[in-house]
Amino acid sequence: MRIFDDFERTYEGHAENAEGHFHYLNRSARPEWAKVRTLLDGWFAEYPLDHQRDLLGRIRDDDTQHNAAYFELFLYTVFSRLGFAITIHPNPPIGKGNPDFLLESKETLPFYVEAAVVHGESKEDRNFRKFEAEIQDFINTIHSPDFALSFHTIKIGPNPPKLRKFKRKVAEFLKKASWETVKEMQDLRIFHRDMEETISCEGWMITVSLIAKGDTRGNSGIKNVAIVAQKAWNESVLKENEISSIRKTVRKKVRQHGKILAPYVVALNIMSDTAAAFPLDRLMNSALWEDGGVLMQENTRVSAIIAFLHASPSHIPEPDEVYICYNHQAISPLSNPTLRLSQPLKDILGVPANWPRG
Repeated sequence: MRIFDDFERTYEGHAENAEGHFHYLNRSARPEWAKVRTLLDGWFAEYPLDHQRDLLGRIRDDDTQHNAAYFELFLYTVFSRLGFAITIHPNPPIGKGNPDFLLESKETLPFYVEAAVVHGESKEDRNFRKFEAEIQDFINTIHSPDFALSFHTIKIGPNPPKLRKFKRKVAEFLKKASWETVKEMQDLRIFHRDMEETISCEGWMITVSLIAKGDTRGNSGIKNVAIVAQKAWNESVLKENEISSIRKTVRKKVRQHGKILAPYVVALNIMSDTAAAFPLDRLMNSALWEDGGVLMQENTRVSAIIAFLHASPSHIPEPDEVYICYNHQAISPLSNPTLRLSQPLKDILGVPANWPRG
C-alpha cells in the first residue's frame, strides 16, 4: 500500500488556489515533489500495517484531515528514528479515549502523545478562504483577453456561491466593458464607473474591478486574477489570534483524555500563514505562561508540550521552529532529556539541508 498513485505525471505548474495539498502533490511532475512523494511513501511503509488504511484515507482527504494525518505520520517517524517503541491509539489504564501514541524505551518512563494542528483561524475563516480561492480559480477560466481583474468580498453569504452563476455575471460585465475607456482612466489614475461592478450571488456581494492589460493584452495563458483584496490586520491583532488559537487547542487536548496517571505530552503543528511572522518561542511562552496562559491555569495534566512551526511535506522545521516545554508541576512530570529532540529534525529524518530541492 502506498500514499501516491503510480502514473506518468506531466503537470509542472503551480497549485491552483483552491487545490488541496495532497491533490497537487499527487499530480505534480516537478522534481522536488517527486522527492517528497518518495520520502512520504517510505515513511508510510514503516507505519504499522493495521493502521495504514485509516491514515491513508485521511492523508488523501481535504487539507484539514490531510494536515492532521501528515502530522501523525511525521511524529511517528521522528520518534521511531529516535529509538522509541510506539503503540498507536493505546488504551491508557486510567483516563478516557485513546491518545494518538504511547512511546516506550528502556531509558525513559512510558508516556502518551496527543497530536494537534493549530490553524490560527476559525472554521468560518477557513471556509471563507476556501470559497474565495474557488472564486479566484473560476474567474481564471473566463476568457478575458483585454482585462485582468481584482476582486474583494464585501458580504459573505450563508453557503458557498453558485460559481457558474457568478462566472456568468463576471462574463457579462467583461462583455460590456471598453478596454479603451478603462485604459485611459487607468493611465490618468481616475476612477470610472465602468471599471468596477458589485456582483450579488447567493447572498454574497463581491466587487470585481477591471485592470486593462498592456503588453499582455490578447495573450493566452495569462491568469485573469491580478489582486485579491485581503482583510487588513495589524500585528498585535494577528499575534493575539495566534496565542488564542494555541491556548484553545492545548486546552482541548488537555481535557480530551481526562486525568491520565502517566506522563502526557501534547504535540502541536502550528500551520497558520501568519504564525511565521513571530518567533515561535515568544508565541508559545505567551500562550502557556502569560496572564491566562494554559500552564498557569491547567498545569497538572500535561507533562510537556512540543510545538513545530509549519511541519509539512515540503518543510522540515529548523531548530528555531521547534519549541519544547517540560511542565514540572504536572501530576506525572517528565525529565528534560526524555523527548530526545536536541538534534536538528533534518538530521533525525535524514533529509538534506535545502529540502526538498537538495
